[in-house]
Parts: sequence; C-alpha cells; structure tokens
Amino acid sequence: MQVYVQPGDRISRTIDDVTYPAAMILVHDTEEVVLRDANTVRFLDGPGFYELEPEGDRA
Repeated sequence: MQVYVQPGDRISRTIDDVTYPAAMILVHDTEEVVLRDANTVRFLDGPGFYELEPEGDRA
C-alpha cells in the first residue's frame, strides 16, 4: 500500500487517477480472494475513514 497523504495534509476529493490519497495492489492466486479483499478495501474507505476538518479550521 502506498499512502500519498499524511495526517494534517490537505486532501481533495478523488476525481481521476491522479487524485487518490492511497493506492493498493492486491495479488493472490485465487480471483475470489482478490475480489473479496478489494471489496473489503472499498468498505473500509467509506464514510468515516478520513477525519476531515472543515475548510479554514487549520492553524
């Protein structure tokens, strides 16, 4: 997994292949395992995964 932002960094809404905050490559001999893991990542990357401050609240 490659993370492109750190706590305190500004994060923007993902709109294309160059605006995501992290990338992950999943590899396994069995396709079902890769699909299960991909769905788990999608679930974890849902609402509440990022703790965001409202714009202007940063010091």
